Amino acid sequence: MASIKALVTVFFISISINSYSQNIKPFKNILNAKRINKAYKTSSFNDTTWRTYLGILKDNKRKSKYYVIKEFNKIRAGSTWHGHSSIYFFDMKRKLAAFVYVPMPDNLPYKLYKNNFYFKYIERGKVKEFKSQMFTPLPKMFCSRINECDEIILP
Repeated sequence: MASIKALVTVFFISISINSYSQNIKPFKNILNAKRINKAYKTSSFNDTTWRTYLGILKDNKRKSKYYVIKEFNKIRAGSTWHGHSSIYFFDMKRKLAAFVYVPMPDNLPYKLYKNNFYFKYIERGKVKEFKSQMFTPLPKMFCSRINECDEIILP
């Protein structure tokens, strides 16, 4: 079971690193514009991607460290669609510093404010909010829900 999980992880990493290298221009355009919470959509017959600039992650001395972009991508696979959700951290020179895959689009934050990532989710029919604080240097894990964390990957 562990070997299958490792194989699947390696597969998704190789796909996204390849797709990232092919789509670097949209990230540069978003980083240059720096319009917080503006979604940028690109689409073709086989895929659609929404990228949103969330803001800047700062260190404890309030010095800017990372630009943060969230992304949801859906890809056509035969007669169905598959989605991928990611968060990218770019250094101040606009180079990819780290990224994290989250399991569902609901695990993407809707805003970043004072190093806090904000998430909305539904529990027992009620909309709730989860706040996850992050400091620099980046931790090994990114938590998008209570007891739901994913590994931060360095390229």
